Amino acid sequence: MTSLTNDAWTLHTRAASVAHAHAMMRTLRVLVDFMGDDYVFLDQSLPICMFECMRVRVVDLFNRPMEEKAEVEKECKADFELISNVVTRMKVYFKQAVMIVSPARMAVRVELQWRLMGSTRR
Repeated sequence: MTSLTNDAWTLHTRAASVAHAHAMMRTLRVLVDFMGDDYVFLDQSLPICMFECMRVRVVDLFNRPMEEKAEVEKECKADFELISNVVTRMKVYFKQAVMIVSPARMAVRVELQWRLMGSTRR
């Protein structure tokens, strides 16, 4: 699909998606800091939204120059831990969270491995 679009539009849309994912994570971090580490969010859409944000961030991580990767990787790992902790606490109230957490963790892990394998071939 992106091969049919203008390169400038593609880059702008990618940057907007990454900025949105960062904003979502900052909002979650502020809420966790404000409410406390033991607070349980009761929004059923939260897990999939946060894991999709994480997926966007992982893809962005591997599209960055090598000089920027170390700092962004640390930030991504911290955010992924935050998401995992929030969603794990939700499992008590939403059994569906279990179905999201395991496949989402696996998807992010597979994406990371695939990207790392791809980056070593270059």
